Amino acid sequence: MRKYLIIIVLVAIGVSACEPNEKRLPYYYPIVEGEIQSNLPGDYEVLPDFRLVNQNGDSIGKEDIKGKVIVADFVFTSCPGICPTLTSHMTQIQEAFLKDDKVQILSFSVDPSYDTPEVLRAYVEKYEIDTDRWMLLTGEKEKMYDLIQNGFRLSAYEDSLAPGGIYHDQRFVLLDGSFHFRGYYFGTKQEDLDQLKEDISFLKKEMEAAK
Repeated sequence: MRKYLIIIVLVAIGVSACEPNEKRLPYYYPIVEGEIQSNLPGDYEVLPDFRLVNQNGDSIGKEDIKGKVIVADFVFTSCPGICPTLTSHMTQIQEAFLKDDKVQILSFSVDPSYDTPEVLRAYVEKYEIDTDRWMLLTGEKEKMYDLIQNGFRLSAYEDSLAPGGIYHDQRFVLLDGSFHFRGYYFGTKQEDLDQLKEDISFLKKEMEAAK
């Protein structure tokens, strides 16, 4: 009987050892096109440098938010379409990590010519945004569109047929503390928001373990 018990224990240990490792969030955009030989962060693109202005008129760049889990979206304050929904849904992320200084939300204006810091401050008040955790960013239109289109690789452009005359992507983007792209989520779907909350918590643990 003891012999069989030992065998069962050994089998159990073997099964446990063969179980897949805890999940890892993917990295997006390999630096070299084609098959990636490793899953090292250095093999993947990061968000390009930028210099924008927040709702307080402060100059903001990557060095100001480095080391934090970042959640980004793309809206404009006069948007009559999807933006109010996106911002309302982003407040779920704000509430979930309200006391967590390792999580930073960034909303990039796709109408920066109109969305001055003063206009952004009114938007902050309207949606009760906690600016300790969530910044709204504006700047030169050409640079903003270049960052969204070529940095985040999402759509943003003027379109007379779109609500408010501007078409923009409705996805939220998750980046790690080194500005690697780690996830994309539809800001209109509750299941995606729930997954984003889970992935933020997971990414925090991953970054902490890497220190």
